[in-house]
Amino acid sequence: MQKSRPIRNTFYVQVGAYLLSSLTQVIGSMIDGVIIGSYLGVDAMAAFGLVSPLMVVFVLHGGTFEMALATSISYYVALGVLLLHFTRKERILRLVPPRAPRARWAAS
Repeated sequence: MQKSRPIRNTFYVQVGAYLLSSLTQVIGSMIDGVIIGSYLGVDAMAAFGLVSPLMVVFVLHGGTFEMALATSISYYVALGVLLLHFTRKERILRLVPPRAPRARWAAS
C-alpha cells in the first residue's frame, strides 16, 4: 500500500495550527486570571471562574453556526459561478444531452 504524503503533511499542519490555537487560548485565559486575581480581587476572580465555561459554550455554538453558514453560502457561490460560466460564449464546459447507452458486446 502506497503512503500518501500530501495528506499526512496536511494533517500535521492542521494539528500544529490547532495546538498553537489551543495553547494561545490557555495562555490568554491564564493571563486574564492573573490580572483579575491581582488587581480586582476575589469576587471578580470567582465571576471569571463562573463565566469561563460559558465562553467555551458560546465559542462552540458560534463555530457550529459559522460552519453551517459557510456551507450554505458556498452553495450559492458555486451556483453563481456555474451560471456565469454557462452564459459566456467562450465556455469550456458545455451541457450535452445524454446519449443512448451502447451495447457492451457486439453481435458477431
